[in-house]
Amino acid sequence: MKANDLSNFSFAFAGAGHYKVTYTTGHGDYWKALITDMPSIDRTKNADWAKLSDIKHLANICKRTGTHYHANGEPFNE
Repeated sequence: MKANDLSNFSFAFAGAGHYKVTYTTGHGDYWKALITDMPSIDRTKNADWAKLSDIKHLANICKRTGTHYHANGEPFNE
């Protein structure tokens, strides 16, 4: 991960104060999460320059609250 590199993330607006965020690792595994923490979205997606610490924070939110999937699209058993 590098500062201002959001290439591992995809964002889909899901309503007022909500974004569906997908975080993909270098191995192809990914997490899908509904993010309601708009300050984190503002510091990454909506920022002119996203800091590395903010990008890592958003990745951690996705990993903590999201659903984890294999690269082939199958969810991990939880």
